[in-house]
Amino acid sequence: MKHTIKNILTGSLVFALVFTPAVFAQEADSEDDSTVSDTSRLEQRRLEAKRKLQARLDQAKETRTERVDEAKSNLRERLSDAKKSICERRESKINQIMERMDTRRTNAFDRVTQIYEAITGFYTEKSLSVENYDSLVAAIVVAKEAAQAGIDNQQAVPQLDCDGDQPKADIADFKQRRLDSIDAMKAYRDAVKDLASAVKEVAEANRTTKEDS
Repeated sequence: MKHTIKNILTGSLVFALVFTPAVFAQEADSEDDSTVSDTSRLEQRRLEAKRKLQARLDQAKETRTERVDEAKSNLRERLSDAKKSICERRESKINQIMERMDTRRTNAFDRVTQIYEAITGFYTEKSLSVENYDSLVAAIVVAKEAAQAGIDNQQAVPQLDCDGDQPKADIADFKQRRLDSIDAMKAYRDAVKDLASAVKEVAEANRTTKEDS
């Protein structure tokens, strides 16, 4: 019976390809339109996710930016000889702390990325279907970009130089960028957690269905 159905389907396909090329071309155009439409929807989801994430990060940043900027403006000065001597004794230790913070943020980013890749791999392997999967992934892509930008921004701050023009302001700048990076990293982590929860829920539902059948 299966061979008969297969032969009928194969014969029908050959007939369509040989005797109705115009219809086949029309179907191909329809598929292209569908692909364009899907791409457009994905881009809309990505832009919406980016807008929401930016609003979240801006709100968190707004609560501290004015205070930190004011402090930085008052710190843009060279150190006096006495303060410079104190700074030099702590310079190496402070730079080591800054390096560890940079490394810690990068490691956290890599761990979340590995989890995200594991989830998408599991999703594909198990042929799962999450209704808002594309929206969840779009949110992750945007959050990942923001988290990477936050790390780059934090690491762009030069090491403490007690002979510099504004060592105190540089430290204040690092602290602010670090907090911005933390917010972006949390948003990335939360976006991945949302996807993990959705995939887990569907996977458990499928397992329950198979057990009951």
